[in-house]
Amino acid sequence: MEAVSAKKRKTRSRSSYQANRSAPRFVNYITTEARFKSFEKWPIPEIKTPLELAQVGFFYSGHEDLVQCFSCGGGLSNWKKCLDATFEHAKYYPTCDYVIEKEGEDFVKKVKKTVKNQYMMEESRLSSFDDFWPQSAIKTPKQLARAGFFNTGDNDDEVQCFECGLTIKDWKVDDDVWFKHTQQNPKCMFVFNVKGPGITYKALQVESSMEQTSRDCVRVNRLILKIRRLMKQRSRDLNHPQHDNYKTVEQRMESFKNWPIPQIKKPEELAEVGFFYSGKKGRVVCFHCNLALGDWAATDVASEEHAQWNPLCAFIRQVKGESFVEAARKKLSDFYWTIEARKKSYKTWPYSAYKDPEELYEAGFFYMGKACKDAVQCFDCGLWFTGWEVCDDPWFIHGILNPSCKFLRRMRGETFLNQVEQVLAPRKKASKITRNLDQSTCRPNENIIQELMKSSVIQTVLKVGFNESKVRLAIRYYLKCPESSRTVEKLFAMIMIAQKKDIEVFTYLLNLKKENDRCEKAKICKFCSKQGPISILVPCAHLLSCCPCVAKNLKRCFACNGEIEHRLEMFPK
Repeated sequence: MEAVSAKKRKTRSRSSYQANRSAPRFVNYITTEARFKSFEKWPIPEIKTPLELAQVGFFYSGHEDLVQCFSCGGGLSNWKKCLDATFEHAKYYPTCDYVIEKEGEDFVKKVKKTVKNQYMMEESRLSSFDDFWPQSAIKTPKQLARAGFFNTGDNDDEVQCFECGLTIKDWKVDDDVWFKHTQQNPKCMFVFNVKGPGITYKALQVESSMEQTSRDCVRVNRLILKIRRLMKQRSRDLNHPQHDNYKTVEQRMESFKNWPIPQIKKPEELAEVGFFYSGKKGRVVCFHCNLALGDWAATDVASEEHAQWNPLCAFIRQVKGESFVEAARKKLSDFYWTIEARKKSYKTWPYSAYKDPEELYEAGFFYMGKACKDAVQCFDCGLWFTGWEVCDDPWFIHGILNPSCKFLRRMRGETFLNQVEQVLAPRKKASKITRNLDQSTCRPNENIIQELMKSSVIQTVLKVGFNESKVRLAIRYYLKCPESSRTVEKLFAMIMIAQKKDIEVFTYLLNLKKENDRCEKAKICKFCSKQGPISILVPCAHLLSCCPCVAKNLKRCFACNGEIEHRLEMFPK
């Protein structure tokens, strides 16, 4: 049986998990006779008779063997002789008003129970994806089957929960299957029993902090901001020592006075490779990269452990060399190559963590130990991540941070990585524009500054008495603006703002204004005899009080008869 979402069915989402009694979707097919007449060109009468389908509420859509319910608008296709139309209707559309009224709620409950028993086991749900699941689908069948979904047989990527009957389609690359299940139906007992009440609380908390129309955008933006903060912190940790009090071997050795396991691991060996004792059981911390390690065994080599768990630490690379670090990294990669080895690393995974270990080790991550909270690392590329949220998808985060990982490309393919790239493309473009603006701001082109300093506008304000260094500073700020918004007026406004910080220059300008106010003739427009704002004429630098008519008619200065290029208002209201 193939469940197909009808094209005209827009008033109610199939993701609804509560019965919603409403008017029929197709009023022209309310009667059985009207529905029966629609089957004139029915292509498979030998498999399903038109009368049987019409009595169940279906009319023929005219496309292959697709029929639609007049009440709920749901569609079914791919009919076979062994299938019961009433059962299939209630199975895929359990909230349909027509089915509930005709067959009764007990029948619908019985159908739900049958479906629940059929797909109760994860293996049975996984087997439903064998025939109809599209290869281009973003989510893997194993992810969906684990979260309680079985394949409805839709041509798209629609799935349905065996427990609550929730149907979801149009999966996105950044969707976490469990999180979306909880968002759509917080009352699903399967999610509650498997994941506990914590995921429901967290999902509702995230939901309440987002607008319905921009939920996905806000969630992705939050994730990317979190990743950026993590990468920034990681870069800072790798390039600068995190504990200045333990820079020398002697300082680190002093911390091992109360070292509890000298018979297992000698303090000298740990101090030489950058570790100092944290004071908690057998836990040590690297003074440079802040890596914390514990649970030491007699066979552990401190330098190898340091290089394996954080190969990017600048101190261990300097002490032991690049070749040593790469060899240790490859040894760890070979150890966690199998999924069974990665699975064993999660024995001490914290119960309070939001992510299921199965999702993480399938995505190539092994657990870095309880000393690192919920930090995990990819066995192939060495990528590590911490601070998991309930809505984070491990594959999506892996694709964001390191799309060149060979394991990721082999397991998910180019289609998945292209979807990740499409999600990040608008943000990358925006960040590129911002970065270019920042570079032009921090390092403005000196040739452009010199050209602006030689322009008639700048030469005019310098004649008036503006400070040259302040003018140059204003030009630097002016170059921040996009080229489309750069105007002479905007440049002059920035120059005025810069001069306000120079009391001497600004006092001089105020005195000019007072002097101009005392001159009655200078305050009257020669054209309209009305008082106007005080302006500087470029390039002669004469002051003139004029109104808007001057901007239209005045071509030359009254004082020197020089040609006017620009008119700059000095003290705008």
